Amino acid sequence: MYRGSWPLKSAAPPAPWVYCAMGLLRRGSLLRCGSLLCGRMDRSLRNSFGREGEFVYLLPFFTSDTAMVDTQTFPCYLVANWKMSLSNRQSLELARDLIREAAMMPLPDDLHTWVAPSFLAIPDTVRALSGSRFQVGGQNLWPETHGAFTGEVSPLQLKEIGANFVIVGHSERRTLVKEGDDLIRRKVQSAIRHGLVAILCVGETREERRSGRTLEVLRNQLTAAIQGCSPHEVKSLLIAYEPVWAIGTGEVASLEQIAEAHTSISSLVYDLTHAYCPVLYGGSLKPENADSILALPSVHGGLVGGASLVAESFFDLIRAGVAGM
Repeated sequence: MYRGSWPLKSAAPPAPWVYCAMGLLRRGSLLRCGSLLCGRMDRSLRNSFGREGEFVYLLPFFTSDTAMVDTQTFPCYLVANWKMSLSNRQSLELARDLIREAAMMPLPDDLHTWVAPSFLAIPDTVRALSGSRFQVGGQNLWPETHGAFTGEVSPLQLKEIGANFVIVGHSERRTLVKEGDDLIRRKVQSAIRHGLVAILCVGETREERRSGRTLEVLRNQLTAAIQGCSPHEVKSLLIAYEPVWAIGTGEVASLEQIAEAHTSISSLVYDLTHAYCPVLYGGSLKPENADSILALPSVHGGLVGGASLVAESFFDLIRAGVAGM
């Protein structure tokens, strides 16, 4: 990252208060000119990135040489991943708690709240949240629709019990059950083909970050999973950036690291598909850090683990999401 004055003497700088490099434009919007990203920061970010109004520009993180401005904006998505943390009874109780909290806080139309219970709890959760703004999805799927795949769940089975989305390639599945790039690609394709929104998880390990390979890892994971997707298919895709070293460890990536990764992901998705999709943050998002993270305009929401297991704390995140919109 380089800081300094507006580098193009032949042109006037952008209007004041346009967000700058690392995706610090208004939510969901990127200004990119080849490999140069530039603009101004406002007061809310000066403590993290530099003096108020200082230009920040980033040279090496983009692969396209085509000058382009994307003005598309996205809603904010807050996705609760309950993992294997709750019994069916506890999942049902939590769903009812969410309904009670929602009755005290009407949600804006451009904020989407989704929950992913364990498979067995999906039907009861769907019934409990019926008629609310909450959508229900799965934590995993198998790419085939039927067959001898013991212990797996197909996209059609998810649809049949009321799921609207599915998480694919979560770091715990990449690590614990050794899911590889080819399987993850097939899962993304199958989910989209059968009418589910796919939340594709990508992110680097601690060793990969320390060795300076973060952007290489993101590029490889995204290329393997979505290369060849059409712009229409990307409408059914969300990306969740998960720095693996920050999941469940209490560590959180810095605002600079998050913004860099999210901006790079958005650029790579465009290079691969000629379309954009929302990019969520998924590394130990909690009420204590949500205000600053969700205020980054390159962050379009969060994939939430532990903080989503209590209705009150999940709604604290929702309030932060509303404030950052």
